[in-house]
Amino acid sequence: MTAVILDTNALLMPFQFDLNLDAEIERVTGERSASIYVPSSVKDELEGLNEETALRLSEKYREVEVEKEGDEGVLEAAKKLDAMVVTNDKELKERALKEKLPVAYLRSKTHLELEGENWLLTKNKREKIDMSGKITSGTKKGKYFLSLEGYKKRFKDRFGFEPFEGTLNVKLKGEDLNRYERVKDKEGKTIEGFSEEDKEFGAIECFPSEVEKKDKRVGSNTFLVVPEKTRYDRVMEIVSEHGLRERLDLEDGDQVKILVKIQ
Repeated sequence: MTAVILDTNALLMPFQFDLNLDAEIERVTGERSASIYVPSSVKDELEGLNEETALRLSEKYREVEVEKEGDEGVLEAAKKLDAMVVTNDKELKERALKEKLPVAYLRSKTHLELEGENWLLTKNKREKIDMSGKITSGTKKGKYFLSLEGYKKRFKDRFGFEPFEGTLNVKLKGEDLNRYERVKDKEGKTIEGFSEEDKEFGAIECFPSEVEKKDKRVGSNTFLVVPEKTRYDRVMEIVSEHGLRERLDLEDGDQVKILVKIQ
């Protein structure tokens, strides 16, 4: 799933031009459910400019905390989330492209144009691994780990959300287990380890994923996680912003499909 960062100009576009911002983001990313973020620095700038309408629009999207101001804050957020930048600021566009970040740039006052085609080619070539398994109850250790401030803060900083306190556990067998072993050999997005409560907690490799049960699917802010010290070799753990059992109406024994995206 593509992450998208909006700068101040992007949030002003719908009120200055004949532009449907959400529709254009869907068109250039090719995704109906791209994760759209607004850096905290952009909200601060809109408040300073008294742009109340654009500020209200920004509330539709997720906020990502940044330390820097202005364009520096936008680039900080984009690099943190490996995200596309939406803007009509030529200088910001050039800086983002130099950082190897894709840009959706306003061209004709009605449409965005994607720049950084190498990103699109890479995106289309990314490996996807699908697996099926059955929901199973865990030992509640996932809930404990995800309640720790160290993991909560690192997920927030890395992906822009705090995870639901608990993992969705999926038991695998046969070929699906072999595919899981393939995933474990890949390089994901790393949540670094830390010390807390006089204990050492290891790093986690995270892989963007979708979870599907029949006609229901969740794919935003959802990751297959592979702890540095894997606890259950036959059980795959999914971390999400959402309570997946409730969202997908899941019970132990239910069959689900998992699509894992290798970056």
